[in-house]
Amino acid sequence: MMDRFKFRVWDEEAECLHYYSEFEVFDNALILYMTESKTMHYDGESQNPPLEQYTGFKDKTGKRIYEGDIVKMPSRRVKTIEWFQGGFGFWITSEKEFGDFVGFSGHRDLDFVMDGIEVIGNINENPELLEMLG
Repeated sequence: MMDRFKFRVWDEEAECLHYYSEFEVFDNALILYMTESKTMHYDGESQNPPLEQYTGFKDKTGKRIYEGDIVKMPSRRVKTIEWFQGGFGFWITSEKEFGDFVGFSGHRDLDFVMDGIEVIGNINENPELLEMLG
């Protein structure tokens, strides 16, 4: 279960993703640790890039699925992973159609929705793939 709480952050300057699995929460702030020299501090006043959280699921090749990933569905449609604000789960969606909601547990269609999904990129490193959404 703790494996679910992983984050990544797009580093605009270095043009790469940083992955974090250790963090602390205190005084309404979140501190992420990658190495001793690379930490991120999030609170209501910080101007940090958006966090992308691990969904707790892996694609058909075993790759972790994060918010912001671009995935290919078994139907060959391309969609993005977006967190559902105010809920416990995420959307597999595109701008062209309503998405599939996937909760963390107890979702009756979970196996059907997740079966055969493949991560083909993400919105940060592969923005050109967004043209394929549908």
